[in-house]
Amino acid sequence: MSSKIPSERPKITREKAEEYFASHGGLNFKKHPLYVLGIRGYYTKSLGDPSKNDYGIYDDCICLITENGFTAFNANTDPSKLQRGSSVKKGTAVLQPGLWAVYGLDLHKGSYPALCQRLGDVLVWRYKADGTRYSESGMFGINIHCGGKSSTNSEGCQTIYPMQYGEWLFKVTIELAKYGWNGMTVPYLLTE
Repeated sequence: MSSKIPSERPKITREKAEEYFASHGGLNFKKHPLYVLGIRGYYTKSLGDPSKNDYGIYDDCICLITENGFTAFNANTDPSKLQRGSSVKKGTAVLQPGLWAVYGLDLHKGSYPALCQRLGDVLVWRYKADGTRYSESGMFGINIHCGGKSSTNSEGCQTIYPMQYGEWLFKVTIELAKYGWNGMTVPYLLTE
């Protein structure tokens, strides 16, 4: 079984992507040379169930924005599947929309380079057994990493379609290397 993916990359323009940041203070490339934008449900009407946000498919968009560059990627900003909590276990973490200036280049699960939530807390939604949700703040390892071909490979992370991940990682690494990436914060804005 393969995970659903659109037939083409997102067609969002740089100008439209920058508009999302306007209500969050805009883009300041002197402070942050790299920004990431995630749009949950970018393909809502053309992929999956058009009446709701889907889990486990690449129906979202993630963009890299630099002073001189812009690229959009097919992505997933949801868990592969939503698991409700129980009396002994928390439910799956779903990153809440917002601006999260907590990402840096690191190893995802000690395995390969990714943008990882290492520099601060995020807010997630978790679902109880009865379907109600609650908000939780903390360090949950909500990373931006490579997804899979048969699954989006997300327990709550943001994932890039695997055939595009090499380009994603190359662009992230090259841009951060220009400024000495060690400890550099990459802001990630997730919208719906």
